[in-house]
Amino acid sequence: MTDPAAGEWELVGVDPFAPDYHPTFTGSGFFARVPAAGQKLAWTPIESSSWEHVLVAPVLEAGATHRSVYLPTGTWYNWHTDEVLPGEQHVVAEAPLDRIPMYARAGAVVPMLPQAPSSTNGIHTETIELHVFVPDDGSDAVTSVLQEDDGLTWAALDGAFVRTEFTVCRDGEQLHIDAVASGNGFSEFRRGAFEIVLHGATPRVAVGAAGELPVDGQRVSVAAAGEGFTVTLTV
Repeated sequence: MTDPAAGEWELVGVDPFAPDYHPTFTGSGFFARVPAAGQKLAWTPIESSSWEHVLVAPVLEAGATHRSVYLPTGTWYNWHTDEVLPGEQHVVAEAPLDRIPMYARAGAVVPMLPQAPSSTNGIHTETIELHVFVPDDGSDAVTSVLQEDDGLTWAALDGAFVRTEFTVCRDGEQLHIDAVASGNGFSEFRRGAFEIVLHGATPRVAVGAAGELPVDGQRVSVAAAGEGFTVTLTV
């Protein structure tokens, strides 16, 4: 496998359990935003271990408008509709021309850019969305990792990065999101906030280390300029 160029994505795994040997792709350069009809899917040089929590099942047959997808162990969300589905089963995924079947594991934190840029060259975003998929009550904690670096050089190998590890767990109506940051940073770093976007529930109250946070529908903004945070949502 060749190294991906700056702004491109790297294929890091396929799902051997997909029916009819149709591969399921998971990538390490994470999504900017699932496109509307006629738009292109944009990838960012942000790297994330969340790839193991996202299942992408493209249609590989001409004219097909649906396909069978095997969901591994766990609880999964239909990316496009937020329908919650149990794992260890085959489901029929609708696949119109403007939509690729995608599923997110419950408990996952998937980082995304607020808007899809025409190019990822020179992108140094000030806000990153964190799409959080509410897990089952009492299920094991789920960890996701976001790494931000310059996207061009090998400086990250010497510590020039900001890596944030998110741990999500649920206890009844309380959803806990803990973020721990590490790394030495890099000169192009501009991010000053995360915006949590909740899937599977509507937060009634959000509390951070400094007190209550404003809730705007499914969204909660958290100041984080390279440091960690702790947020508890009442859902």
